[in-house]
Amino acid sequence: MRTTLAFVLLAVLLAACGKGASGGARAGSGARGIDRSSPEAVLEEAHRALAAGDWSALQPFLTAEGRSHVEADLKAWHDALTDPATGPRAASRLPVPTGDAGRAMARQAITEGDPGALLRLLVLADPRPPLAPLVRIAHPPDASRVELAYPARGAERRRVVLTRGTDGWRIDRLQL
Repeated sequence: MRTTLAFVLLAVLLAACGKGASGGARAGSGARGIDRSSPEAVLEEAHRALAAGDWSALQPFLTAEGRSHVEADLKAWHDALTDPATGPRAASRLPVPTGDAGRAMARQAITEGDPGALLRLLVLADPRPPLAPLVRIAHPPDASRVELAYPARGAERRRVVLTRGTDGWRIDRLQL
């Protein structure tokens, strides 16, 4: 009886805070609150997660291939930071994280190669400028691939390749 009551209470609390699995999803989304209806919507949300260095918030916008590419890019950066020849110089350019949590995150990124910690450290070292609102473009109904770009430091633009799947648009390639 107590276990049943605990599960009911948990379900009510999850539904109240928006974590429940029922209803409320927008068209073109695979999960509650994730808008995959257009490439621009996906890029805006993914950029918000990227700018925050939030790996768990970025992942729902990536295909398996996109996730593999981002993880490979982060691993390559990790390898450059830990390589005896290039590491000291590369690491000297990183800002020192503040507080115990920041230092623990940096240790986790360097010693374990954790993708989430590496992404946070990368964004700390190379902050992403805010993304201006994107104009929604009418893509042909049969379009399955779109390339967009987002601004980086200075006038540089970074490429994003999106593909349309059964649950809407997702990122196949995200240039960090």
